[in-house]
Amino acid sequence: NDTYDSRECNDFELGTKIHGEGKCQSCLHDARPVCMPLRHWFTCGNWDGAWDVQMLKNLFSSIRNKDKIPGMNATWNLDFDTMAYMGVSVGAHMVSRALQLGAQGMPFPVPRCGVMISGASYQCYSCPKTLSPGEPVDDFKRCSWYANGFQINRSNNSLGTNNSCGTSFPPFNKQQNRWGVCPGHTLYPNSSTWWQIDPTEQSASDPLLTEAAWDSCVKPFHEHPPVLAVQPWEDSFAYWSMAQNYYEVLARQEGGRGCRMYAGEKIHGPDSRGNNGTLNFILAHLATSFVDVV
Repeated sequence: NDTYDSRECNDFELGTKIHGEGKCQSCLHDARPVCMPLRHWFTCGNWDGAWDVQMLKNLFSSIRNKDKIPGMNATWNLDFDTMAYMGVSVGAHMVSRALQLGAQGMPFPVPRCGVMISGASYQCYSCPKTLSPGEPVDDFKRCSWYANGFQINRSNNSLGTNNSCGTSFPPFNKQQNRWGVCPGHTLYPNSSTWWQIDPTEQSASDPLLTEAAWDSCVKPFHEHPPVLAVQPWEDSFAYWSMAQNYYEVLARQEGGRGCRMYAGEKIHGPDSRGNNGTLNFILAHLATSFVDVV
C-alpha cells in the first residue's frame, strides 16, 4: 500500500533476522534496541538508499552529464529547467522525496512544480521514535500500525494473512486514520467531522511537515516548488487528510505556493474530474504564458 510495504522488499531488508512471535512477526520479541537500525523495513522504499531512489539518481546524473543513452548512439537532450514531478500514491510520496534529495544537493532536478495525488510528504506513515502512552511496547507491532494501518494488522485482512498486530490504538481508532497517518493528524480530533481542523487539539509532538530541508528552515519556502495536492474525498487507500495537511504548510508559510483539490470520492488515485485542474496547474508553471485548456 502507500507505506511502500513490498513483501519482497521487507524480506530483503530484514533477511534472516525476521522472527515469528505468535500471530505477529516480531524481531527478538522486543524490537528495542537490536532492531532499531532495521526501522527502514517498514518504509523500505522511503529512504535515501531505496532502489527507486538509486535508479533515479543514476538516471538524472546520466542526463546531466549528457551521457550516451544506453543502446543508442545519442545523448540525452532533456531540459531540467522546464520539468515537473507528478506521482500517484507511493509515487506522490516519491515526489516529496525527490524534492528533499534535490535540496540536499543530490542530482535530482528542482522542478518548476509538483503534483501529488493520493500521497504527500515522504514523512507520512513514519513510526515515531518515542513510545506514547497506550501504544504496544514491541516496536514491531507499534511501527507496523504506523506503516500499514488496519489493512495489514487486522485479523483476516484482505491480503489473506493472519499477521494481526493486535487491536488498534490511538490514533488508528478514528476512521480517518485507519490507513495510517501523516504529520499533523492530531489537528482532526473528531471522526464525525474528520475534515475540520481544531488547532487547540494539535499535539506539540505532531507538527505539520513537508520536506526536512524546508521544515528545518535550512531553505526558505519561497524556494519550495509550487505543489498541487490532490485527493479523493474519503480516500479508499490512504490517510484522509493527507493533501490538506501538506497544503496547510504551503498556505501558512511565507513564500509558500500551492493548491489543494478534491477529485472523486471513496477511491484511491486520480479521478477524471480532476484532470483539467491538474493539467492547468502544470501548464501554468511550465509554459511561458498560461494556457487554459478547460
